[in-house]
Amino acid sequence: MTIYVLQTCVLALVAAVAFQRLLRGSAFYVAAWTIGVVAIRARYGVDGEILFYSNDQRHHRVVANAIVELGINSDWKYLVRSGRLAYTLPASLLQWIGFDTVLALKFVSLMSFLIAAVLVVRYLRKCGIEDRILYRYLTVFGPAGLFFSLLALRETMMLLLVTLFLVTTRRSLQLVALVGALTLRPHLAAALIIGTVFARFAVWLGRRAYYAALAVTLVVPAVLGNFGYSIGSWLLDGGDFVLANATISSEAFTRILTNLIGLQFLAADASTTELNFADLMLARIPFLETILIPLFFTMTMLFAPRLSTLRWQVFGAFSFYLGLVTVTDFNSFRQNVPFMAAFGLVVVTEGIRHDESTQELVSVTRDET
Repeated sequence: MTIYVLQTCVLALVAAVAFQRLLRGSAFYVAAWTIGVVAIRARYGVDGEILFYSNDQRHHRVVANAIVELGINSDWKYLVRSGRLAYTLPASLLQWIGFDTVLALKFVSLMSFLIAAVLVVRYLRKCGIEDRILYRYLTVFGPAGLFFSLLALRETMMLLLVTLFLVTTRRSLQLVALVGALTLRPHLAAALIIGTVFARFAVWLGRRAYYAALAVTLVVPAVLGNFGYSIGSWLLDGGDFVLANATISSEAFTRILTNLIGLQFLAADASTTELNFADLMLARIPFLETILIPLFFTMTMLFAPRLSTLRWQVFGAFSFYLGLVTVTDFNSFRQNVPFMAAFGLVVVTEGIRHDESTQELVSVTRDET
C-alpha cells in the first residue's frame, strides 16, 4: 500500500504541475483524485477496487497487462470490441515503466478529465463567457466527472474525444478524436459523423420550420442508429443479417424520452439492475447534474430556438446514439457521459441568457464550428 500511495502522489504531482496554469482549480481536482484513489484502494483492496462500481475495470487491467506482456493484438475484431487502445495503451506505457496497472488507468482517466475541462473553459472564453463554478457543474466538471476520473474506466476519455471533436475547427484534431472514439466505442465515432453530416440539413430545415427540424433530427438519426447496431452486430458476430427491433415504437420512445431527461433507469430492463427505484434515485442525488444537464439541454432545444451548428451536431449525434440504446438491454447515465460536456456547452452558451454582445459572439463562434 505504501508503494501505491507513493506512486499516486508522483502522478498527482505531474498532473498538478502540468495543469497549474492551464486550468483554474486544477489543484483541487488533483487533490480530490489523489484522496479518492487511495481511499478506494484502502477500502476495497487490490482485487476489490476493480469491481467497485463496474467490473469493466477488470477488463481494462487485463488488456493493459496483455499489451505489456504480449504486445498489441492486431485482430481487428478484438481491437474494435475489446482492445480500447486509446485508453489502455497510454496506461500500459505507464505500467511498463513501473506504475501499478490500475493506478495507471486511473491516471489516464484523470488526465482525460482535466484536458476536457481545459477545452470547455477555453471554448466558453472564446464565446466571451466567464469561467464560473456553475458552468463547470453544468458541463459535468463537478462531482460526476470527478467520480469517473477515480475509476479505471474509459468514460472520461470518451468525454474528452467527443468534446474535442465538437469544439475544435482543426480537421486533424477531429480525425484524431474520431479514431480514438472508434477504438473505445465504434458507434460513438459513427454518431459524431452522422451528427455532423445531419447538422447541415437540420440548420437548413430549421430556418423554415424549427420544430420540424427538431422532430426530424430526433427520429432520422435514431433510425440510422438502429440500422447501425444491426450492421455492427453482423460484421462482428457474422451469420445472417438480422434487423434489430424497430426504433419507432412506444417502448423505444419511452427509452429515448427518459434519456433526454436524464432518468434512463425508469425504462431500463429490471434484469439489468439489482436496485429498486428508490435506491436508484438516492444513488443519483450526489450526481444530480447527470439529470439536470440532459434535462436543461432538452429544455434549451425546445424553448431557446437557435440555428447554430453545435446544437444540431450534438442533438443529431445523440439521437443516433439513442437509436442504439433502444435495442440494447443496458442503458444508464454512464453511457451518456461522453455527451455531457457538449450538452452543457449548448445550455451555457445558448440556453442561459447573457448580454447581447456575448450572444452575438456565441452566434459567430457556433457558425465557425
